Amino acid sequence: MRNELSKDLMGTVRAVAKMGYEDVEFYAPYTQWTPAYAKEVRKLLDDVNIRCLSTHNGSPRSPAQASTMRIELNQIIGSKIIVMASPGKVTTAG
Repeated sequence: MRNELSKDLMGTVRAVAKMGYEDVEFYAPYTQWTPAYAKEVRKLLDDVNIRCLSTHNGSPRSPAQASTMRIELNQIIGSKIIVMASPGKVTTAG
């Protein structure tokens, strides 16, 4: 679905809802959305009776700023869970 979502997010969500799915999970490119666009996505989700239960995220480049924006966008779209795909590079002292 990634390719379809990147080409036509709204149309893809409509198609998924028509297939009978009740839930979706958006992946990391959603972090580029503005709050206004997230509100449009939420309206569509509500209109087609589908929910976003979680989002799938990569490691942020700026953790504090990224976390604030991710939380805001997740709240707008109704997602309660932010999944981190990877903790990033782990280093050890010594």
